[in-house]
Amino acid sequence: MRKSHVAVLFGVLAVVASACGSSSKSSSGGSGSTKPSITFGAENFTENEVLAYVYSDALKAAGFPSGVRPNLGSREVVEPALESHAFDATIEYAGNYLAFLDPSVGNLSVPQIVATLKPIIAKKGLSVGNVSPAADSDAIAVTQATATKYHLKSIADLKPYASKLTLGGPAECATRITCVPGLKQYYGVVFKSFQSLDEDGPITHAALANGSVQAARIFSSDAVVAQDHFVVLDDPKVFQGAGNIIPVVRTAKASAQLLSIFNQVSAALTTADLVQFNLDVSVSHVDPSTVASQFVQSHHLG
Repeated sequence: MRKSHVAVLFGVLAVVASACGSSSKSSSGGSGSTKPSITFGAENFTENEVLAYVYSDALKAAGFPSGVRPNLGSREVVEPALESHAFDATIEYAGNYLAFLDPSVGNLSVPQIVATLKPIIAKKGLSVGNVSPAADSDAIAVTQATATKYHLKSIADLKPYASKLTLGGPAECATRITCVPGLKQYYGVVFKSFQSLDEDGPITHAALANGSVQAARIFSSDAVVAQDHFVVLDDPKVFQGAGNIIPVVRTAKASAQLLSIFNQVSAALTTADLVQFNLDVSVSHVDPSTVASQFVQSHHLG
């Protein structure tokens, strides 16, 4: 882990520790509850925050005291914080999660990903619920003008031109096998430079639109990409991994009832729901916890 991630991790641990015993708008359950409290740690982008609230609210509906610590950082911060018991659960993306833990795994089917993932995280004291059909994968996008100029349809088409172009994305993109290193390893695509931006947020969109970068790492469930007329390039080698949603929880708190609720939520979610979550928050400016609450209530989860 890089020094910056270590510093952020200590910050996460401090924030969570200081919040112990305090209530939040997503906490519930009386002092007499026999069910364990479950705190979710969410990564630093909209969709992951909404999903954390969705699973948390479903647990609350079943009587579990539960809450969410939002915007903690990237996976590089959240995963070690979870392993350090800074919180109890998080919502992951199966293929990306496995690639983070073992960059050598290569392209696997979703069942293969889950089967490979389980023994790896078991050694860390973690368990997973069922994988969801809802998926949000990493993707590479360019403007329509760039796609037309270089005749780009897939990531492979970038190879002859990448040395003239700048790729933008979140800081961790520079070192993840599902981003800069993987582009080189799987496609031979090496960009002129990399510019650290945000997690497929307004900074990334603006940089791509104004030409500060000519390609950007985005999320496949980002409907705003289509509104901005960006072109998402095909990934025929699927090097970025299957983005199916999968909940992760400390094994010590992974009761049969808790996993059953997780599985209900995972089964109810669709990729269209992920797109709608992003639209509701990013375009309609609805609070993530409100979006989640409406979903849980409308699907009678918990």
